[in-house]
Amino acid sequence: MSANNRSCFQVLIALLPLVLASCGGGAGGGDTGGGNPVPPPPPTQYGSLTIDANNAEILAISVALAEATLSIAQTLANEVIVFSSSSGTAARDCDFGGTATVSHDDADTSFSVSAGDTLTVEYDECYGELVDGEMTGTVELGVTDYAVSETQASLATSVDIIGTLRISDRVDPGVFSDVTAGFDMTFSLDPSENLAVTAGAADTVSILIDGTTEIFSEFDFSRQTDVPFAGAQSNAVDMEIDFQLILDSGLFGGSVTCQTDTFFTLVGGNVSGANVLCRGANATGVRTSGQDLISLDPEGDGTFSPLGTFDWNLVIDGFLREPSGLNLDDLFGQIATSTIPLAATDLFYDELRDRLVVTTSGADASSPNALVAVSLSQNTRTTLVAFSAEPSSVALSADGALIYVGFSDRDEIRKYDGATLQLLSTVNIDSDDPASGQYGVLDLAVSPVAPNTVAATFNYLGTGVDDVTLFVDDVQLPGRFRNAPGGNSSAGERLFYSADGSRIHSYYQPPPQNTGARDMVVDATGVVEVVNGSRFGTDLELAGGSLYSNGAEYDADTYVMLGTYGEGGRHIAVDPVNRRLYAESFDRLDVYELDRRLALATYDLGLAFDSVRALELAGNFLVMLRDDDLRVLDTTTIELAPAEGCEATALLTSEGDGFTQFACDVIDAIYDPVAERIYAAVTENVPGNGNSVAVIDTATEAVETYIPVPSNPKRLMLSGDGSRLYVAFAEVELLVAIDTATRATDASWQLGVITPRTGYNELDPRKLLQFAASPLEPDTIVALTAEAINSLEREFVAFRDGTRLTDELPASALTFNASYPYPRPVFDDAGGLYALYTDGIAPLFETLTLSPTGVGTSGSVFEAAAAVWWPFEVSVKGAEVYFAEGDVANVVNQTVERRFDYNDLPFTDVNAPTAVHADADTDDVWFLAQSDFDSTGLARFNGLDGSLQGADEFPFLI
Repeated sequence: MSANNRSCFQVLIALLPLVLASCGGGAGGGDTGGGNPVPPPPPTQYGSLTIDANNAEILAISVALAEATLSIAQTLANEVIVFSSSSGTAARDCDFGGTATVSHDDADTSFSVSAGDTLTVEYDECYGELVDGEMTGTVELGVTDYAVSETQASLATSVDIIGTLRISDRVDPGVFSDVTAGFDMTFSLDPSENLAVTAGAADTVSILIDGTTEIFSEFDFSRQTDVPFAGAQSNAVDMEIDFQLILDSGLFGGSVTCQTDTFFTLVGGNVSGANVLCRGANATGVRTSGQDLISLDPEGDGTFSPLGTFDWNLVIDGFLREPSGLNLDDLFGQIATSTIPLAATDLFYDELRDRLVVTTSGADASSPNALVAVSLSQNTRTTLVAFSAEPSSVALSADGALIYVGFSDRDEIRKYDGATLQLLSTVNIDSDDPASGQYGVLDLAVSPVAPNTVAATFNYLGTGVDDVTLFVDDVQLPGRFRNAPGGNSSAGERLFYSADGSRIHSYYQPPPQNTGARDMVVDATGVVEVVNGSRFGTDLELAGGSLYSNGAEYDADTYVMLGTYGEGGRHIAVDPVNRRLYAESFDRLDVYELDRRLALATYDLGLAFDSVRALELAGNFLVMLRDDDLRVLDTTTIELAPAEGCEATALLTSEGDGFTQFACDVIDAIYDPVAERIYAAVTENVPGNGNSVAVIDTATEAVETYIPVPSNPKRLMLSGDGSRLYVAFAEVELLVAIDTATRATDASWQLGVITPRTGYNELDPRKLLQFAASPLEPDTIVALTAEAINSLEREFVAFRDGTRLTDELPASALTFNASYPYPRPVFDDAGGLYALYTDGIAPLFETLTLSPTGVGTSGSVFEAAAAVWWPFEVSVKGAEVYFAEGDVANVVNQTVERRFDYNDLPFTDVNAPTAVHADADTDDVWFLAQSDFDSTGLARFNGLDGSLQGADEFPFLI
């Protein structure tokens, strides 16, 4: 039992010391004064209410019992939140003996706590060290409303003590008090850490003392904590607590009300407390915060009679404790999952029979070394087949007709009928290596087009060397992938078939701690070829003609990357029906929209680091395989992040200049001076509208629309006539052309593949380094591509209407072959093409040729007369070249240089410009300046003298 859960039970018991004192017990119990309260004054007649020693004690006891009942309610609420991570029955040890067992009647079989469910907490001599007493009894909690999300935690229940809850002295069990209760209770938390626990006036709680029943009702308890929801919490949490309690007193012949607006405050770590004022029909009582005497003022004249010492901060602690010991910032990031106690080694979902099929290890407590079926809809589990050895892997044929099982320490594969579980065949793997010794099966994969064809990875035990082999109709084919003698890496720890069954993808882990992949080509002889260097990760999913792996989508036939999903994950699951992708990375789960690749939700799973080993979708349930259990998440309960947009806000700079800010995560932007539109590349980090191009009208200062693009956009280029917007991406080697009139994708194309050569993957497309759009031909672009970002093998290539032209110009063929920074293609306003690079002193331009067949060079080079080591951006207009570098911009021709100073801009903290556009029809030059706050300022300068022209007309921060 965790320390957090122990302390919850401690608090519950600690609230009841006076119950034992009233019965003459409680010796040795914490801060109760040894169970011997200071005697009150002699009985006094005051109106119609008689206050004597016993009644005065009973009033204090009633207050304590009301607090105890609230604590029971909170403890049960805590148990709900804790128990929402489990299923069935969970027992927790109490301090120094005894248990508290929570049982869950999952009425709707949702595998999580939800409305309509019943939880029962059974205390069995549950003992706490702060008071020498033990609780025995049962409390039943009926859930009428339960929600835990990133924005709310709420619970509405009925609370019933079944019979009585007995609090007994541990030394003398004959000294006890019985509590009965039946009431409705609400418990709510919101992101600002406000807490409220209430019970209605019609509900009652009673305590039996010396044969007399005391009833109290209509209690509420609230807390407000002034702590921002985002960011780390301060150690000195500020809070204010309100308290109200109304007692319908049978003993007093009337009601007693205890109420204060602020009985406890905590500011900057300093505690202060206002008195709790208890008023009866003709009496007044006062309790103070901190460790003080509980006192009553029967006369109302300020003279108090002490009843005993009680640590009031313990009472407070019972309500300040975060549910299940978590900070609220953590609580709202949790998700309520169910736990199935199965020590699984592998699993699959049988959609035909709506069951999860699991192989268990020898460590499983209920079904060791077995094939087990779990019905998530009916909440049942059935052992299908028991084995004499530990199964390591299991696979289902696409038609559901066959189940294959492999074993961790046997060279054996068994085939079963998927419907009847009849054993159909057993085959042994021939390692073709007499010296290999003992080996077992690591993984199995069934061909998607041939149910009787199964691939297996088998491992030479103790060597760390794996081979891949193929069986067709129980016959092992001769062709296989084999490691080199004394192999230093695995052939395939996990296997995945391509859509047409012609390839097997294998994830492996070469030493020391990195990972890799191999693609094996399959034919009639078996595995006959290996292609090295695939970019696939540790998990694969095949859906709708695409492969999903490592946070990316690939074409299933060509293995060309089509798009990316955020940071991806080690383990993934694809839901092609509801169009979602789930990615797990260590203890985090990300949910993405499958088509637009947008992040929908992110959850902290609250699991041990690196504990999840696989994800499997089973209908609406997401199953996470771990070493000792399966975690099940109902995907229909996932709270999605609200959509965000690039909303305009009018602001002022420190100098008082007005500008408009668009709160949006933008990585690039380009201005169209003819249409007076800004096109902004909105990254994947914007919920609902990420992975898009925002179209901003500079006249209305509004986003007109978001144009979806396949992945995280990185670079924008506009054709000379403004009819086409070209988009390049951060992770995907793809170019997309958008028709700016229809605002729809007009064309898209890959950058092509490299010529196969030793040591490189023939399936890996080129990397886009830079590109430029022709100002005269809207369908023509020139790109600089490379084998990899840091590769020296670079070339200029041209595309016309999506067709790659045949003639390429290697960057090494330029007159000055600069290894870094790499050259870039640049068009001037007349359609002339240049390669721009630097000699480390000044920018150099080499004139290139663009013909119907591709790109070449004329060998003509000129140096720009500018003190610019390397420009961030460049635009050419006639004989003038516009550079942007650092916090200045330059306009140069062969003899003249003009500088534009960003200090003239009404934007603060300008760091570096991200784009330059020289208007072909005017003298205007536009700069998009990146600030230190990841915003982009748009400004217009006069190209003749460098003066600021348009910052007041079009002042934007994106």
